[in-house]
Formats: sequence, structure tokens, C-alpha cells
Amino acid sequence: ERNFDIFFFSPLNFISTQNKIRGYQWKNQKWELTNQEIPMIIYDRAFSTDKNKTTQIQKCRKALLENNRHFLNPHLLTLLLNNKVALHHWLLQKKIPTLKTYPFTNSFFENIDDDSKYYIKPVFGSRGSGIYVVQNIDNQFYLYNNLGKKSKYKDVYDIYNELSQYVNPEKYFIQEAANIHNYNNAPFDIRVIVQNKGEKYQISGMAARIGQIKSMTSNLNAGGRALPLDMMNDFFMNNYQKNARQIEKELTDLCLACSHQFDKDYGAFAEIGYDILYTKDQGAIILEGNAKPSRWLFNVIADYMESINESPKEYLELRKLTVKMPLVYTQYLINNKEISL
Repeated sequence: ERNFDIFFFSPLNFISTQNKIRGYQWKNQKWELTNQEIPMIIYDRAFSTDKNKTTQIQKCRKALLENNRHFLNPHLLTLLLNNKVALHHWLLQKKIPTLKTYPFTNSFFENIDDDSKYYIKPVFGSRGSGIYVVQNIDNQFYLYNNLGKKSKYKDVYDIYNELSQYVNPEKYFIQEAANIHNYNNAPFDIRVIVQNKGEKYQISGMAARIGQIKSMTSNLNAGGRALPLDMMNDFFMNNYQKNARQIEKELTDLCLACSHQFDKDYGAFAEIGYDILYTKDQGAIILEGNAKPSRWLFNVIADYMESINESPKEYLELRKLTVKMPLVYTQYLINNKEISL
């Protein structure tokens, strides 16, 4: 096997005049700060909500692409995954189960039927922030934020006009609500991490994320918690007449099928974190795909296992495995001469 060095850097430290980057390299049993040539293989996890920092990140990313650096997740695939509207159109085109999406327009609000429910979400949103829900109950209209706070309106246009004052309709879209069972009065979804060993894609881990009671999202950053699927076996049996193992197989088949289609359209990738809803009418459907999936989920489960006097070892090891896999994939690319250093 050919060895390779690992170099951590921020795009904010890109020295464009020298085509070099300031970052950290492991030397002499410690991380040393150094200036380096642009690495040949890039695992791009950069993200910022700050406009100026985003501009700098894009500038660095552009330079990396122009210098023919290899991105472990292809750049065009990452762009698709980051754009929720484009992703849902792609999923529908490929006949992969998902939810319909609509543009955020005044005319859409004219046609909100009785007893209907829709999510209003940012196109480039992250971590469950900036999400609203509109619901029509007996021709009374309600607007919820992502923590479940509710406001009542007589006219749906009042909701549109209010939202339009503090969100940009061009940067938001509307998505129909899925037909799902809540878990103990809380929404849940399932995170599935698909990773590439080089020879094939594999499911490295999956677990349920459960939101706060009566909240609108299951995001961990909004106070949610996490559980292994086998701990939800009774819930699945009572509500879906399937056990956790059957649910896990459906999720595995769906995510691997989607991954192979991504590979076909965009090329091989290192990893994707899928957010899956398990619905009453369609079974497992893909809600989102994440090019920079977090592993925090497994730490949350490990903490929970400790709190009930169970061993957290399995989930701490799972986090280590999912962190390690992009390096395993990098080693595969080098050993098989698909990338030259």
C-alpha cells in the first residue's frame, strides 16, 4: 500500500497568490501548522452561513477545481444534494420515492385544501433551521415554526404576506407533509450513512432521530434525541406491522439503489447521509441527501446507552468507523492508481 499524508485546512486560509493553503499536518507525533501545496485529493466539508466566508470558500473551491484536484464527493453531486428542489426533481425523475415540491408563490396558497399540511423550507437549508409549517384545519389556517409554536390566521394570504416579509420566496420551497406516525407524539426520521469502500457501497450505520414532543422537525440541533432502530421494534410492529429488521432492510435497499443511481449519473462518491421518512402509504422515502453527514448521531446514542446502564461501545466504534471510511476510500483510490499523488 502507498502511504499518504493527511492535511487539515480551512478554505479561509487559502493563499490565492501562491496557490497554497495554511493548515495542519501530522508530524513528529503532533499537529504542526504549515503552508502546503494544494492537496491532490480533497474531502470538502466546508460550510458557513456568513456571506463573506461563503465567498472565500467558493473562491478556494473554484481554485481546487481549476487545478484538477479530486473531490471525494464529486462537486456536481454535492451541488445537487445542497439544492433541495433540484434533488427532489432528480429523485422524481429517477422514480425514487420522495415527496413532491412546489415553488413558494402566492398562487400556491390559493389551493391549500382543507385538512392539508405543507412544509415551507429553505432551498439551501441546514440543520433544521428556518422551517415553517402551514396547515388548514376546518378552513382555519395555522403557521408553525420548527419548535411547534403556532399562530392562527383567518386568511391563508395573511400567512403568505407575513412570511414574505422575512423570508425570500426565491430561496424557499413548499413540500407536502408526509403521511407518518409520530413516535410518542414526536416526529422522527432515520439517518442512513452510505459509504464507499472502493469496491462497493455499504451501509455503515443507521439510527432514528426523534424530535421534541409536538415539534415540527426531528433535527438533533433542535433538541432531538436518537435511538437504534431495534429499540423501536414495538413501535414499528404496532404502527406498520413490520419489525425493525424488516424496516432496516427496506432502508438499505432504497439507499443503495439511490447511491448506485448517483454513481451512474455523477461518478463514484465517498459518502452520503440520507434522511429517510417511513410513511404509512409509501413506506421508506428519501427526504434529503447530505454530502457532509455528521457522525454526532452515534455519540448521542452512546450517551443514551450509558444513561440506561448499557454499554456505549458499539456506537462509539460506529462513529470511529464512519470517520475512518473516507480514508479507506482514499487509500483504495491511490492503491488502484485511480488518483496519482
